[in-house]
Amino acid sequence: MPRTAALLVLAVLLQITAACQPRMPVTRIEAASAARNWCLRDGHPWGDPVETTGPGEPEADGRRWWTVRFHAEPGEKRVVQVNADTGWVRLAP
Repeated sequence: MPRTAALLVLAVLLQITAACQPRMPVTRIEAASAARNWCLRDGHPWGDPVETTGPGEPEADGRRWWTVRFHAEPGEKRVVQVNADTGWVRLAP
């Protein structure tokens, strides 16, 4: 019985340790892919990204963003931002 309990505790500790691994930062390819998928999901037929700019200085809340630009006609703004830590996508403000 004590051996079974010890194995159970060891298995639980192993699962906790594996779940606490830090998240890898979002790469340029992942940012462009996330932006493209967001456009497809939200019905923006913008095509493939033409430029992906790395995250700059953090905002006041500490978030950093990849900037992904799509081909735009004059007067249009087709810029999406991807969170450098989580991959969350938003339209650029």
